[in-house]
Amino acid sequence: MDNFSLEILGTTAGCVLFVEVVTQLLKEKLKKCPTQFLSYILSAGCLIFKTLVLESGTIDGWREWSMVLANAVFISLASNGGYSLIQRMSPGEETYIPKH
Repeated sequence: MDNFSLEILGTTAGCVLFVEVVTQLLKEKLKKCPTQFLSYILSAGCLIFKTLVLESGTIDGWREWSMVLANAVFISLASNGGYSLIQRMSPGEETYIPKH
């Protein structure tokens, strides 16, 4: 992937793409680890990497840590939800019925 660089990984969309792809690659190998937890760990790791390498170089204070961890929740939900939607909308499924 020539177009996937650190600058793209530093965006929210790039982080969602990274988490979604890596989660799908690892979930078969790590069957005992819940997929949502794996996704959250990858999201937090991606955001910590982004903050340390691409932005300030440090994470100072509880406010910045809390923002990183809160944003990891949203990225994790976005990456899990996107894959579930694609699976439900795939050929063979006649209608989209959300699971409650």
